[in-house]
Amino acid sequence: MDAANRVTAVNRTGPGVYLVTFDRSSIRNCAAFATISDPAKLEFGANGTIQAYPLIAAGASNVLVVRTFLPDGKTPNDYGFNVMAMC
Repeated sequence: MDAANRVTAVNRTGPGVYLVTFDRSSIRNCAAFATISDPAKLEFGANGTIQAYPLIAAGASNVLVVRTFLPDGKTPNDYGFNVMAMC
């Protein structure tokens, strides 16, 4: 976690799956944006894919799920990323 603004934790829960916790009471009505930011891990200049969305679970209204995949969009893979919740 680098230069976090309002991010209190990032937890890897499995290959390519991260939970990003914010210091807000809720981010469910916020727009989530994410980009892959570690091109050194991309083979031959290929692009991976990324998803970011609010976690829908009791007591987790301030958590985003970030999932990163190989370019096929199916195979989970660990990539560095940038994420933003705009509220």
